[in-house]
Amino acid sequence: MTHSPIRCSDAARARGESLAATASRVDRWLLVDYAGPWGPKIPGDSRMARRTAAHLSYLANLLVARLLFIRQAFGRGEGADPARPSAARPTRVWWVDCRLGVSRVLTVEARLELDDIRDVDLLGAPLYERPLVLVCTHGRHDACCAVRGRRVFTTLRGMPGVDVWESSHIGGDRFAGNAVVLPLGVYLGRLDDADPRGVITDLLEGQLHLANYRGRCTLGRLAQSAEHHVRVTRGLTRLADVQVVEARPMGDGKATVRLRAAGHSVAVHLVVREDPPEALTCSSDPAGFPRWEVTRVVG
Repeated sequence: MTHSPIRCSDAARARGESLAATASRVDRWLLVDYAGPWGPKIPGDSRMARRTAAHLSYLANLLVARLLFIRQAFGRGEGADPARPSAARPTRVWWVDCRLGVSRVLTVEARLELDDIRDVDLLGAPLYERPLVLVCTHGRHDACCAVRGRRVFTTLRGMPGVDVWESSHIGGDRFAGNAVVLPLGVYLGRLDDADPRGVITDLLEGQLHLANYRGRCTLGRLAQSAEHHVRVTRGLTRLADVQVVEARPMGDGKATVRLRAAGHSVAVHLVVREDPPEALTCSSDPAGFPRWEVTRVVG
């Protein structure tokens, strides 16, 4: 493993790398308010009791959810036990389903002792009405997330109408400052180069800033690529303007995605290409990144 002399987010900007169609593929999320130190990988590298960390991983697998740590203050919480930073205080556990038509946020208060976590009934928890904005500040995973993400979090903190949280790694370090808005499932990148409050405000009113739009986590990269192309080429910036109907790989690296765009049926034909090897994080060896390239649009 090598360490690039230039930060991955600076290098991605310098080479003009597009952030289109780079959202991680996630339908459901398990969020744990954990104020203790986050190691490079969660939950195993945290100071959480091992059995509790193992049970959270088990719970995430059971719920088919991606596990994230979240918090609302940099570093360890006030009055926290250095050995078990979050065990002694009530915390919240969230289950978020982003799938269209069934999207919802459920939350329940708990303590991060194993026996208490085992008793949590997440699926029977009450609905939570406020959107969640998770800003990746996971500096132990990648320095770009700490530097750029914390600028974004500081700007958004206290924003009315939403709950803004720091989060552990959400993917795409080189596009920092990154955020994901739940339950919409919208990934945003390079927010530190924009007006983060304006981007979030407009998104919650159904309007996308395409310069910061990485895609929706409920879509795979193929569908994200077609959706983004149609939005950019046709100026469709309302979230509801484009719906993916079907994404069908055809073999030999080719695929077709069918969409509804502003009420019209559209077929987008694509072929997969691989970007030249680049450092995708500050600490990784250079690697290629596959992208779907549009070859033809019908409709």
